[in-house]
Amino acid sequence: MVKVIAIRGTFKGFRGLQKGFASLGDTYQLLNQDDPKVLDADIYLQTNLIKPKFIANEPHNGYQFILDSGKPFIVTESASFRKFLEWRRIGWYSYKWTEGIFGNENCPRDRWNKFEKETKIKFKDWHSPGDNILIMGQKLGDSSLNRLHDQGKTFFDWLSDIVGQIRQHTDRPIVIRPHPRGMNAGLKVAGRISTMYDNITISKNTTQGGAQGGDGLQKDLESAYCVVTYNSLSAIESVCEGIPTFAMEDGSMIWPIAHKDISKIEKLDYNVDITQWQNDIAYTQWSSKEQRYGHTWSHLKELVKI
Repeated sequence: MVKVIAIRGTFKGFRGLQKGFASLGDTYQLLNQDDPKVLDADIYLQTNLIKPKFIANEPHNGYQFILDSGKPFIVTESASFRKFLEWRRIGWYSYKWTEGIFGNENCPRDRWNKFEKETKIKFKDWHSPGDNILIMGQKLGDSSLNRLHDQGKTFFDWLSDIVGQIRQHTDRPIVIRPHPRGMNAGLKVAGRISTMYDNITISKNTTQGGAQGGDGLQKDLESAYCVVTYNSLSAIESVCEGIPTFAMEDGSMIWPIAHKDISKIEKLDYNVDITQWQNDIAYTQWSSKEQRYGHTWSHLKELVKI
């Protein structure tokens, strides 16, 4: 029997996985960090990863506790394809493509066929509908930017650097799209960059709050030549629209099919095969029904020695 424990402040509870653990004869508890039974865990369950702003923050120091324990932990996050809210990314140690253990290497077509049937998801052929190079903003301080933080860099540093690289190879118009969560900070960052280089504008199709996607993102994609991200999940939407997309950090969920070399921005590849990537990404996310019936836990349980 595996004892699964989540610590209050580190996990946004939902019942699917709880029932899934029980279906395989394992137990789950949500406890306060100071509860002595927390030490009895075989594995921990958490939502998201530790962020710089969580360090020394009492309600969130459970993240550090889990890391310091040295025990395996499962991470849950929003779905890879975030239009479909009943699905969630679930893997060992991280939600990022090259950091998490999902058991998703060279996978068969079975789960993708299931996901495609249930969601009716469609992909457009590769093309460039417009002339703009669309750069996706990200939420400042988010765990997706942990690697930048570890390098002593900010998202502004990355954005300034990537625009400089782009300008070495093309004079196409650049549109910066601030993240809707933290819009004011994003606008300031984008505004500073727009004064440093020619032919740069800030997207007018953004709204405060909510997720990165939606109608505003769709409008920006409709005039995009290509999309450039650090590792934003909005890359999924751009790939679905068939727009060539650069990902500059290997945690991106499109990493296997992403463009990576900015020097080739005027030589986009419109023949990237997404078949195996579809097969593999299907094993990073699980529906609420699969979680309840134990399918998710049955898959993950075999991946890490407990």
